[in-house]
Amino acid sequence: MFVRIQARLYSSKASFQHLGVSTNVCRNLQQHFHVDRPTVAQEQFIPLMQSGRDLFLRDRTGSGKTFGMAIVLASRLASAQENTNSSLRSLYVVPNHELAVQISDWIQALHGTSSPLIQSTTTASASMQSSTIPHTLIGTPGRLVDCIDRIPTHLLDCIIIEEADQALRLPSRYAPLKKQRKRASNPKPTQVLVDQLLNNAQGHKPQLAAISATLNRPLRHWMHTHGWVDNPAFIDITQSVEAINHHTKHHCLLVSPGAVRNIGSIYEDDDDEDDELLQEEQQDNSLLESVAVLLDIESVHHGILFVDSSVSVTTVTRQLRGFGIDALDIRGYNDWKTQHENDPDQKPPLWIATEFSARGMDIPNVSHIFILGEPSSIASYVHMAGRTGRLGKNGFNNGKVITIVEDKGRAEDRMWNMYRLMNANVDHYQYVQ
Repeated sequence: MFVRIQARLYSSKASFQHLGVSTNVCRNLQQHFHVDRPTVAQEQFIPLMQSGRDLFLRDRTGSGKTFGMAIVLASRLASAQENTNSSLRSLYVVPNHELAVQISDWIQALHGTSSPLIQSTTTASASMQSSTIPHTLIGTPGRLVDCIDRIPTHLLDCIIIEEADQALRLPSRYAPLKKQRKRASNPKPTQVLVDQLLNNAQGHKPQLAAISATLNRPLRHWMHTHGWVDNPAFIDITQSVEAINHHTKHHCLLVSPGAVRNIGSIYEDDDDEDDELLQEEQQDNSLLESVAVLLDIESVHHGILFVDSSVSVTTVTRQLRGFGIDALDIRGYNDWKTQHENDPDQKPPLWIATEFSARGMDIPNVSHIFILGEPSSIASYVHMAGRTGRLGKNGFNNGKVITIVEDKGRAEDRMWNMYRLMNANVDHYQYVQ
């Protein structure tokens, strides 16, 4: 049985201390992050996490859920006794190494001191050579599977899975039987990891929290039937995957040789074109040239360009540099931030990403999202668009999402239908016909 809790996106009036967060963590929240009030999402899930109850958390990207989980883990660490640390107590599964480092840094800052009890597995050797058994471990599924046998886990209290839908990648409900059997015989690393941890638990099941902006019913049902959760609460901030941040403006431009136009509401059917949602061919120079022109027009602070996962980020980066655009792979963001942390006037590059390489990445104050080609699904668009219009120190920031697609076949129909299903308003881009 799932207990659903609805919430809104505005900040709450509660305090972290009222939610059971330790005094030390509350003090460090104010000192290091200038935060003294939780979002409504945090107000809902922090007490549930403190109680040890299983949790499904569906929330749009950028609303503070990952930082809220870091607060929970830091508070648990503050109340732990170091001399009883004979087992790992908290495990946080994340989609990429950069996010693992970021969460680890957050917890260290919230804890107030650099502690070997907080570790992340960001390299193959990681820090597992240490004789100290970590209290809290953050890592990607593959790295955690590699090292978990070297760590006692019999007293594990909590497992958090970030971007749970991508971590498990279950076949669709109507997938061919052959595909379902193949998936069953080849479980993803996250499934291998969690199954092993639950089997090793002595007399108790660790709390499990699954987080995603698109936490659908089949995934929740799968976790329940596999014994991962027991009477979980379900906090749904989005209420549906179609919930689009009203702080974000959406534009769609259609590009053809020598012309760029806004999406319209009148279409011509072309029965000879293949009606696939996912555009598989690589983006040509006309699309990238359109991005370069948009960057000249727009006042971009931090901008992210999303390309299809089949497209080479390295190639796109090189092509954009040919147009005079300073572009970098988004996986280099943390290194760039460290290099320029004492130079606030340094203009950020355009970050190039696929949907999956950007998952969980927390780049503050992203003003613009550029999507090259048709999104593979509504959920994909929600994930990418959610990188802007995010929660900042002064509330939700305004953002802009510009999708650029080739003007051919039924691309316009498909894009228009996607926006309609999301109930998203598509604004006319004033610099284009």
